[in-house]
Parts: sequence; structure tokens; C-alpha cells
Amino acid sequence: MNLKETNSILYLEKLKNLMLSGSLLSKDTFIVDDLDSIMDSREESNFDKQWIRNYNKINEKRYLINFKIKELIDSIREIAYKITYAFTESSDLAAYVSDDFGLIAEALVLNHNDEWLNTLGKKYLENKIPNGTLNPSKGELRKILLMDNIL
Repeated sequence: MNLKETNSILYLEKLKNLMLSGSLLSKDTFIVDDLDSIMDSREESNFDKQWIRNYNKINEKRYLINFKIKELIDSIREIAYKITYAFTESSDLAAYVSDDFGLIAEALVLNHNDEWLNTLGKKYLENKIPNGTLNPSKGELRKILLMDNIL
């Protein structure tokens, strides 16, 4: 196992632990007045356009992710789905959140940094479901989301 793979696994394990501990995707994240309006605003062109732009950039390098790391990313997506569904009973919202965490996890592995994606991650740290217009945040996703200046 090379250093890049080892670091990727460490990043993903830390992300997973933040989710399982409730630091990400806590009950507070899902205390909202209108889940339908949140989901609708995620489908508006600005949010959707930025999400797809990041997805496509990551997709160009997805072939670099090995099977072991892909399995770990899948487990993160599954945890995000199950936590969201447990709090909301909304399979649609659970799918959105799972997709977000899949995108975030792949970005961490591929060292994909994007100011919009940084804000997507920040919203989850703030116990909010990202939607609507997200103002760009400078920095590195790993440092923002994992609060990690060491690795």
C-alpha cells in the first residue's frame, strides 16, 4: 500500500467516524420546517449545475480509485443514506445526502478541491442540508471537513 492510498483510507475512515459519532449528520441536521422545499431547491439550476460540474470533474479521474477504497466510499454512502432515512423517512432526501457524501469522499481521495464543494461540506458541518445557492469557500476540502491540518 502506497502513501497516497494510506492517506485516502485515513481520510475516509475519519469521515466515516464523524458520521457515526454524530459530528456529521446529527439529528439537528434534519430539524427543518419543509424537507420538500429543500429538495426542490437542490434541483434548481444553480445547485444542480454546480453539483454536476463537480461530479463530472471527479468522474474524469474516478478510474484512479482502487477497489478497496471504492468499497469504503460505498460504505460511507450507505451510512449517509441510513442516517438520513432514520431521521426523515425520506428515501429521496436520503439518496441526495448519500450522493453528496459519495462526491465528498471521492473528492477527498482524488484531492479534488473546489470552492463550491467546500461549502457543500461546510453546510453539513453546520448541521444544515445543503441547498439553493452556495457561496464559494476557499481552502482545502480535507482541512475544512475533516478539520485536519496534520495529514
